[in-house]
Amino acid sequence: MNIKGIRAGLHEEISFKAGIMRQDGGMTVAAACLFALMLITGLLIFDVANVYVARARAKSAADAAAKAAGMELTPLFGVGSEPERAAREYAQRHGCRLEEVSVGEEGRYRWVQVKVARKVDSILIPTLAGEVHASARCYLDLQAMTAPAEHATR
Repeated sequence: MNIKGIRAGLHEEISFKAGIMRQDGGMTVAAACLFALMLITGLLIFDVANVYVARARAKSAADAAAKAAGMELTPLFGVGSEPERAAREYAQRHGCRLEEVSVGEEGRYRWVQVKVARKVDSILIPTLAGEVHASARCYLDLQAMTAPAEHATR
């Protein structure tokens, strides 16, 4: 082999090794894809968590609204006779919309049932956007409320 052939073979070997060693941004593309995948996963988790948080807040609002409406009807603690107004006020304080208030009486119990709705926003999953609903009921024992007055007269 002559010198030119050796030099040409050596040059080809060096350029082949240099091509293997440098990838010209292969890792950058992989990192960008991985970052996009992690971002989408994080947004999906955020959407699902947002629904659970909205449900919990709606339930808390329904509980507070039912209690407020029940206290409104209580003879000992009542400050008025507008359970719907009290329930609406407490539902709005918790970021919910009051849907329904019903009052009833069964034997010695009086009850107030409240239904509320809360808006849910979604970033990626449009089917999760909408409203979550919650309801709560407050029972009042009418005999227990009048019992202290009866015992005091004995």
